[in-house]
Amino acid sequence: MKRKYSVITINVVVFIAWIFCVKGVTSFEVPPVKMEAFTPTGFRASILVLKPYEEITGFPNSDLLCEGTVIFEDTFKTKSLNQSVWQIEHRIPTYTGPDYEFNSYLNSEETIFIKNSTLFLRPVPHRDEADVRGDLDLRNGCTAGDKSPLECFYQQKSAFLLPLVKSARIYSKKSFKFGTVYIRCKLPAGDWIYPIVHLEPVNSNNNLPMIWIAFSRGNDRLYGAGGNDLGSRLLFGGPIFDHSEPGRSRFLRTVRSDTPFFKEFHTYKLVWKPDRITFGVDNYTYGTVQSNEFSAFSDMSSENNNLQFRLSIGVGVGGITNFPDGFKSGEVDKPWNNPERNMLVHFFNKRNEWLKTWTEDGSALQIDYVRIWTL
Repeated sequence: MKRKYSVITINVVVFIAWIFCVKGVTSFEVPPVKMEAFTPTGFRASILVLKPYEEITGFPNSDLLCEGTVIFEDTFKTKSLNQSVWQIEHRIPTYTGPDYEFNSYLNSEETIFIKNSTLFLRPVPHRDEADVRGDLDLRNGCTAGDKSPLECFYQQKSAFLLPLVKSARIYSKKSFKFGTVYIRCKLPAGDWIYPIVHLEPVNSNNNLPMIWIAFSRGNDRLYGAGGNDLGSRLLFGGPIFDHSEPGRSRFLRTVRSDTPFFKEFHTYKLVWKPDRITFGVDNYTYGTVQSNEFSAFSDMSSENNNLQFRLSIGVGVGGITNFPDGFKSGEVDKPWNNPERNMLVHFFNKRNEWLKTWTEDGSALQIDYVRIWTL
């Protein structure tokens, strides 16, 4: 079915003033008198995408103009990741929690690379049993440190296999508290894959509290017993104060689309002020959490609390927190239970099923740009 579009006329004078007001923009081409803004009617959230001037959709809405300073920006125009502003994770999280994801995070050109000014963070699955047995030594360059030796060196024992997938995760070296975050990216597709796009505290033993900016599972459809679909058409954002349910989902906000979020690039937005956090995608705001809703949130947002947050971006696979038991990916049962001794074995033995849904670039988190403003 073809999408229908509506046309919106934008005043040129307002547009030019808008461009000049955004810090860091020093030149531009004067647009025609009329710009077309297309609203796909098939998208329930009525998300607005500006064309042909898509490059401006990453800048803040009018209520944020001229507020704050850009403190972090990367448009990935370099040949490789700029490690002066990003830290690349190199560790094994599979047996240390809190998510117990089935992948390693590697500082490798196979999993992290830039192509056509787009950053790719790509999961690479192991296909042979020999690849998940033996030992994995990441001690040279391991980012876990001495406090977590299992994340730097692991020797397979019985059903406790080596990580089944090589993947990637990076952190911003710049930390902050309160501000506006814009990330234009394409989320990863594939069964049992999930994106990592969130803020987390710099110094915390359990990575809490964290603030999801964009979370949507890579399963095209993920049905529970009641027919509820938690798959790729459902987007989550919100603060998390507990790794276990039901507290984990208490403050999450959602928006549902008629098409998977992994189908195309979207601009995911977070505005964090002392009294609230607002979440959006493209030009649509879908949720707000007030700081007075929960005491821990109020403490986190207190201006007297000097806790600093950094941006975490990556791709995870499996684990025990992001895929509830009893769900089916289409018609295929989830191949493991949370948690169980043999969960990696069960997942690996079903690889011919989930690998059919993965592609090299499509299963990667693809990032066009990241921008962060202070308030």
